[in-house]
Amino acid sequence: SAVAAGVLLVATDASSADKTAVAVVRGPAILKTTNLSYTSGMNAGQKTTALAQLAALGITARTDYGV
Repeated sequence: SAVAAGVLLVATDASSADKTAVAVVRGPAILKTTNLSYTSGMNAGQKTTALAQLAALGITARTDYGV
């Protein structure tokens, strides 16, 4: 039952050791959807759920930055 709790700003592999990383964990923040990466195997519904969870934190994902 994974829950999206933030977005790493740079891909970081901490699978074999602890690593320092920078993440956006609350907003207001606007991110471009085309620059987001997801865990392999996530389907469209899971991605939509993750984006909704981020939106609840004030992190909005958009296809563009237009006004």
